[in-house]
Amino acid sequence: MAAKTKHRLQKENNAPGPEQITIQGTVQRRIFYNAENGYAVLVVSVNDDDDIKATGNMPIIREGDEYRFTGNYVEHPNFGRQFKFSQAELILPSGKAGVARYLSGVTCGVGLVKAQRIVDVLGEDALEQIQADPSVLEHPDLSFLTTQQKEDIIQDLSSNSVQAELAGMIVRDGVGMGTVSKIMQKFGNDAVRIVKENPYILADEVWGIGFKKADEIAQAVGVEPNSP
Repeated sequence: MAAKTKHRLQKENNAPGPEQITIQGTVQRRIFYNAENGYAVLVVSVNDDDDIKATGNMPIIREGDEYRFTGNYVEHPNFGRQFKFSQAELILPSGKAGVARYLSGVTCGVGLVKAQRIVDVLGEDALEQIQADPSVLEHPDLSFLTTQQKEDIIQDLSSNSVQAELAGMIVRDGVGMGTVSKIMQKFGNDAVRIVKENPYILADEVWGIGFKKADEIAQAVGVEPNSP
């Protein structure tokens, strides 16, 4: 009888969890955010009339940004039904107003007025154009931008994208946003490439990351300890 019970428990423990679903929504309000591990509790609007509570880890949160969340609905004993997500993918805004707001929000030294002028010149796909070919900022109609402002736009857009990707790869229990910040400070926009290629180098190159944490990061990105 004990053997049957043990076998049944093993089957239950190994049973696959519920299939994850993906929802798309706009962050309306941040209820809670832990900057160290990136854990957030958010109010997300999934359509015009339906706001839900969403919980999970994400690197950067700005109210008004739209995300694609992957996870499951769960019933919290104290706080009721909420969407627990394992991934949060930022959706770049569409429409001139949305693109200008996003650009002014992530770039130091460029306010909304200048961001709107940039979008007027480059169009609604301004963000994609700048990331693909930064020289588009040399357009003669963008001469109002200083050299420093152009450099800030290029750097901030790239860093924001890299940091979000890195956090999505490695943030989990024991590996928080503090670790992401340290890696970004050391490797900058090469951070994702380096972590994917050899996460164990972090133990040697990044202060505060020992072998144990580097091993956790390696597992997160799917690198085995004996990989060449």
